[in-house]
Amino acid sequence: MATNSNRAVQQLARLRGAGIDVALDDFGSGYSNLSYLDRIPADVLKVDQSFVRPLRESGDDDFLLRQILLLAKGMGFRVCAEGVETKYAHDLLRDLGCDEAQGYLISRPMSEAAFRAWLVARG
Repeated sequence: MATNSNRAVQQLARLRGAGIDVALDDFGSGYSNLSYLDRIPADVLKVDQSFVRPLRESGDDDFLLRQILLLAKGMGFRVCAEGVETKYAHDLLRDLGCDEAQGYLISRPMSEAAFRAWLVARG
């Protein structure tokens, strides 16, 4: 396991060295481990949707989300929030310094042609 882990870290470092951004997906769920954050060469920490989707209105529990954002920003990561589906969640994340968002509020999945048209329409 340690050999595979070291090899993966080396491969990710090579990708970053080639100018490719590396993102840690679904952070905070599954096999996420805080001890890896300072070892894995990554640029973006993607916050799992389970911390974002419940945010519908003021007063909804956002404690863990706030802590994840503080941790990630403090470690120099760009932060992307998954599962942004409400204006409230979008605005809160923006106010907390989240850099990027993905979710149905922004757009549903689409084909390449539809994506190109979507980009052109937004100038």
